[in-house]
Amino acid sequence: MLLMFYSLITDLCSVCTDAPLSKTCSFTFQNFKKLDLLNFTKMVEQSKFYINPPSDPNEFVQQMNTDFKQILDNLIPEKTYSKRNTLKEGTKPVWFTSDIISSKQKLRQLECRYKKTKTTDDFIAWKKYGRFYCKQIKEARNVYFKSLLSTAPVNKRWSIVNKLLHSTVISGYCSNCTLSATDFNEYFIDKIKNITVSISNKISNLVRFVVESHNLHMCLNEFTEVTLAEALQALSAQTKSSPLDIIPLHVMKSCPIIFSNIICNLVHCSFKSGIFKISLKQLRSNLF
Repeated sequence: MLLMFYSLITDLCSVCTDAPLSKTCSFTFQNFKKLDLLNFTKMVEQSKFYINPPSDPNEFVQQMNTDFKQILDNLIPEKTYSKRNTLKEGTKPVWFTSDIISSKQKLRQLECRYKKTKTTDDFIAWKKYGRFYCKQIKEARNVYFKSLLSTAPVNKRWSIVNKLLHSTVISGYCSNCTLSATDFNEYFIDKIKNITVSISNKISNLVRFVVESHNLHMCLNEFTEVTLAEALQALSAQTKSSPLDIIPLHVMKSCPIIFSNIICNLVHCSFKSGIFKISLKQLRSNLF
């Protein structure tokens, strides 16, 4: 009878304590590596903002973003990917042994090999090793729980079972508590008074600095136009791109003449109108 009860407890633990699956996340992605630069250059040269750029910078940027989005959606449409977040290093189950970790790495290698070759033999090898990997995890989990229960003292086994089953104990209401609502209210009133006194003392000890104001008026009426060579130099000097950029930096450097003309038109438009698009100030690159 005792052995049956012991076997029932271990089986129940192995079922109820499976590690929860991590959440899946979805994201959209455009593969710029597959972008045809010749077609991209032709479509940009035929776009509305490139042939007839607006005089207002806000309209210019809005039209540029719209045209670029249409061109990219035509050449490299967005694809939606979903993946399951992996467990962090500190959240691995305690029954994960070194053999299981190495098996997981080998399983990943077989998966990558199949995705590269697309052969039937690699697919069978990947699925076969995946079943072996799942069996390894179940056996290691069962061994861990059985050893944990068998080595524990008799008076500690029920507490271990409760912990394995994730049971929580809710504390009861304290009937001997003498704290009243008035005491609770006065405690916070005194706390606020102490904070007020502390802040007022710190403010009184601050030293006031008086800074003389200087009436400096600077007015720039004329600007030197940015040449195509200067725009090319500014484009080649950039080293990093940002997620806020519509076009990655490596695509801009692959089409230097096109984007240098766009930079020149946008700079001239901003200087003439005295308006600079706020969204361009948030980009990581210094082109604008």
